[in-house]
Amino acid sequence: DVRERVPAYLKRDPKVIFRDLRGLHRNRSSGRPADAEAIRALHWELEQRRKDQGQLYCRAHRKRLPRGTRPFVRVLVAFSRQVEEIPACKLLCAAEEFFLNLAVQGNLPFVYFAFHEDEESPHFHALLENYDYELNETRYRALGRRFFSDAQDMAEEYFQHLGFRRGISRMLTGESHRSPKEARKEEALFK
Repeated sequence: DVRERVPAYLKRDPKVIFRDLRGLHRNRSSGRPADAEAIRALHWELEQRRKDQGQLYCRAHRKRLPRGTRPFVRVLVAFSRQVEEIPACKLLCAAEEFFLNLAVQGNLPFVYFAFHEDEESPHFHALLENYDYELNETRYRALGRRFFSDAQDMAEEYFQHLGFRRGISRMLTGESHRSPKEARKEEALFK
């Protein structure tokens, strides 16, 4: 999510830094033409990759990609405490190492990661490509729950030197996932 459009719930301009294979950029709100061009190029590239996946799969299997197939895997790394006191450059370096290693471990090509500083708690989004071009198949289903549990352990490894540790398992806390919209509603009730 490189925040090309500003979500309605934000009270100010979005502050997003994103890195793709071409380098480090900021979202359009910073007003730099090079960043706006990078966002356009990224969106064009994503659409091309989506089309290429469909065509390659069709040629290899003589049928279309199954309905509902996700061309990309989205990853979110959120922190449960404020991270303002940690320099952004340190967070960005740790995130880059983590996401590149995650891509290698899952054999999922890295597309980009974005650092959002515009909400309650700074967090990262990443996009990995969900297609194996050698086998002409998607990778996400083959990875399974174990891979994503291990990814959380790996995140702790990469962010530990900044003072972060892995969250407590849902099995122990009994917590369930809440959408950002639900979380904002709950926060509004307590204000």
